Amino acid sequence: MAEGPEVASALPLLTAAAARDLTRDFLTAHGLASDVEADALLLVVTELVTNAQRHAGGVTDFHLTASGEGITVTVADRSPQAPVDASSPAWQPGGFGWPVVRSLASRLEVTSDPGGKHIVATVPWTTGRT
Repeated sequence: MAEGPEVASALPLLTAAAARDLTRDFLTAHGLASDVEADALLLVVTELVTNAQRHAGGVTDFHLTASGEGITVTVADRSPQAPVDASSPAWQPGGFGWPVVRSLASRLEVTSDPGGKHIVATVPWTTGRT
């Protein structure tokens, strides 16, 4: 995979749909086009951005980077509270995003400070590596 410049969003108006569009553009710019791996990355992006909007006061920063490890997405928000697993019954909507992110990311870090938190998730990428 060709390593290259990271991509950042136009903030603070980032929506999950806009984040997915930025992610698709990033993959295209890097010549990466695996359907399965792209779907996993897009799901992680969607869940992190949606959770930031729904539970943490909105997205304050968004970055994508490519490396030998995979594609790393960083989402920052306004809440210093770490994500938690919800224990909702399977029939009840919601509560599945964080477990999905944890299952798809090969590396996951959450760092908090008084102004909010950064979540850094790396999704493995094997297609197109050089």
